[in-house]
Amino acid sequence: MEAKLGIGLTTCPNVRNAKMIVNTLLKNKLINCGQIEGPIMSIYTWDGDVVESEEWRVVIKFKFENQEKILKQIENIHEYDVPQWVYWKTSGSKEYAQWINDPSA
Repeated sequence: MEAKLGIGLTTCPNVRNAKMIVNTLLKNKLINCGQIEGPIMSIYTWDGDVVESEEWRVVIKFKFENQEKILKQIENIHEYDVPQWVYWKTSGSKEYAQWINDPSA
């Protein structure tokens, strides 16, 4: 039997905002794990211009049904006007998925 969980990504302009997002999601028991990587270089278009910026990537593991609640939290505390929130359903080991799916553990 496959053990289901969600993995999501967002990027932040600084490590302070990344930590705030992870800590808020942990405090609200929406996730059991958030990893912060960076700095990374992002190159993207914004308002018709090509922009290069240093960002911090946040990788979040969560109970898949929480994706909308996580998005609402991210939108409330993220420093970007349009924060990245991409996610997918995946499988993991039974033990790991049980831990992710029960954030109160």
